[in-house]
Amino acid sequence: MQEKLFGNSRDSNIYDRFMMEDFVGESLASSTVDLYGRKIIQIAQRASVNYFGLTPEIVANDIINRIGSKKITGATARLEKSAALFWLAEQAKSAFDSGDKDMWRFEEAYTDIKLISTGDMPKKSKNTSSPKAKAFSDHAVDVLMNAASTHRSELLINALIFIRANLYVGLRPVEWFSARLINYEHKN
Repeated sequence: MQEKLFGNSRDSNIYDRFMMEDFVGESLASSTVDLYGRKIIQIAQRASVNYFGLTPEIVANDIINRIGSKKITGATARLEKSAALFWLAEQAKSAFDSGDKDMWRFEEAYTDIKLISTGDMPKKSKNTSSPKAKAFSDHAVDVLMNAASTHRSELLINALIFIRANLYVGLRPVEWFSARLINYEHKN
């Protein structure tokens, strides 16, 4: 029924966005909310303010300039636009609940960002991690092996064991936090 009253979230204004849910973002995965938060912190860093110093105008200008420069890909532009819209709706809800008379600032920034098209953004960017090394070179492993055998440092040996295990199983660094050793030796 809310879909019929307010339209989908792509068509709604800022009031519809925060009135459709008990709290802004309740339908989003927590990982998405975290990602949006990291994007907003990046906006604050680019503006040289702390998170609490952000204003709707700073957020809107950052997104407008980043998308207008066409130096980011369409996927990045859509992500940053969504993060900004989420932050604006969240802040507007808080302002609304407290009776803030400056609600129009959030609404204006929200509308400005919603009107930005990301359809003509580049599909690929030169600002990628593709030139970065994705693994230890054989030479680097050999240097570490020689250093470990010469210096007998327990830390160096443990680091080398970790690096060799990582090369063997191919996990990303963040995946190691949830990695487990399982013994299948006695199982069918």
